[in-house]
Amino acid sequence: MTANTRAVLCSEDFNNVIVVATQFGHGRCLIFAHNGYTEIFLNDETEDQDFVENCLQWLARGYDTEFESINDTDSMDNVARDDKILIWNGHEAKNDSFMSDLCAYLQDGGSLICGATAWG
Repeated sequence: MTANTRAVLCSEDFNNVIVVATQFGHGRCLIFAHNGYTEIFLNDETEDQDFVENCLQWLARGYDTEFESINDTDSMDNVARDDKILIWNGHEAKNDSFMSDLCAYLQDGGSLICGATAWG
């Protein structure tokens, strides 16, 4: 955790963090406590549209942008990075080169929504 990391959504008793927001270099990232939560950003008819719009506003910093899934992408060379907020469920394994390129993308000002499920 860094000074630029905040819990965005917690359980009722505040013991479990559901969503964390952080800055990574010049980029921004939302990390969800379950890989299934990232799907709401790829569904235009979600009942959580207000939450999705709030996340979009923070991640996009006023720029016109849209979401793009990188779940099935093997290389950041295949990703249209301009004006995109990348969505990764965190469940699809990525190689070291991909992760290095993703880190560089974030450090340079990119945005990512990621899910992480500890039990697989």
